[in-house]
Formats: sequence, structure tokens, C-alpha cells
Amino acid sequence: MSKLDDLDFADDIALLSSTQQHLQQKTDNLVLLSHRTGLRVNPEKCKTLRIYEKSTDKIRADNATLEDVETFHYLGAVVSKIGGGSKDLQNRLTKARSTFCRLRKLWSSTSVSQHTKIKLYKTLVMPVLMFGCETCSMTKGDENKIDVFQSRCLRQILRVKWSDRITNSKVLETLID
Repeated sequence: MSKLDDLDFADDIALLSSTQQHLQQKTDNLVLLSHRTGLRVNPEKCKTLRIYEKSTDKIRADNATLEDVETFHYLGAVVSKIGGGSKDLQNRLTKARSTFCRLRKLWSSTSVSQHTKIKLYKTLVMPVLMFGCETCSMTKGDENKIDVFQSRCLRQILRVKWSDRITNSKVLETLID
């Protein structure tokens, strides 16, 4: 059986370990191998995140102590000490809201059909919102936050007012069509 040892993408590396000693050993190896290839690990950019760790010993890299953090960003996702996906979902909602707002002129345009606006919403906004969600455990509250966001966006796109008495489930059905 193989286990996930670390995550590497370009110059972003996340070292994973179940013990303090093993993590320090991995960090030392990373620093050593980096020096051999002419690279330098910047300890100011390196962080440690402890999940269920009782030890408070600090990890060191290049004779500098690494900062312990509660959350960190890795490839656009938020990794949290408490686990779950709620911190990352909040990050995704913020990014999706920003993407949606930047397209405000498009949503209010009368020269673009509603069908095209829905397709653009699915293509431009939804991927920002849902990126990485398949790897997180979702609570009913998280699902509700996504539904609320989508309902608000679709009501704006479709020009549906709250006073029109159209339910959110009816509004969300436009995504399926």
C-alpha cells in the first residue's frame, strides 16, 4: 500500500508527515538537496501546520525556525488545521463572488440572451466556486451556502425579484435546463 508522502507542483511543495521527527528529517533533506542543485529554501516563506500534534517542537530549515500557522494556501485552496472544507469554501465563495461582480455589465445587458448568460455563468463563475470541492467533505450548511450564492446570482441574471414570489428551487432549476 502506498501513502501520500508530499505534494509537489512547480515551486510549491507540501511535506506531509505523521511525526515531528519525520517532518524535520524531510525538511533537512529538502534543504540539502536544494543546496546541491543551486537552489535555496526561503525559511520566511515556509510554514508548518500541525493537525492533532501534541509536540510543540519547532521545525527548522537553514538554521531558521519555521512559523506555525492555522491555515495556509496551496494551489489556490485553503488548508486548515481544523480540517474539513469550510475555510476553503469561504475562500471559493469570495473568489466566485468577485468573478460574478466583474461580469456585472454582462448580467445587466439586454443584448445578451438569458440562455447565453446562464451558459457564461456555468463556464466562468461555477468553476471558480467548485474548484477542488470534490476533495472536501461538505456539510449541509456548506451545501446551503453554495445554493444561496447560486440563487442570488441567478436571480440577478434572470432579473427575478424577491417580490416575484419565485422559489429558489425554481431559480436553481434554470441551471439544469
